[in-house]
Amino acid sequence: MTETFTILLVEDSTLMRSLIRDMLRPVQHLTVIEAANGAEALDVLTRQRVDVVLSDWNMQPMNGLQLLQTMRSDPALASTPFIMMSGEQTPQTISHSVAAGVAAFLTKPFGRDQLARALTRVITARSAA
Repeated sequence: MTETFTILLVEDSTLMRSLIRDMLRPVQHLTVIEAANGAEALDVLTRQRVDVVLSDWNMQPMNGLQLLQTMRSDPALASTPFIMMSGEQTPQTISHSVAAGVAAFLTKPFGRDQLARALTRVITARSAA
């Protein structure tokens, strides 16, 4: 039996959510749930278990780093793999993400192959744990 994975896609741009959802569409056994910001994502996470969070960095009222930090401080969510996406690839952005416990970092724009590699790496690591 093949396991189904659930991804929570957190992105404030409707266009970017649509593009990323289209990149994920060919992946079998994958369910995508969407949230427009970190606050919405936390609401989803209180109601449903997800296998991976794929979140943008720059959002309001709660950005991706704040979402990640909140998840890492909650025992129920602390081990959920988190992939950060950002158009900013400054050393500070990446180092803050790594320090907060990000599993992977994708610099926008990224392609389907980069997204697939990051997801495969994160899901494989989670399955092995």
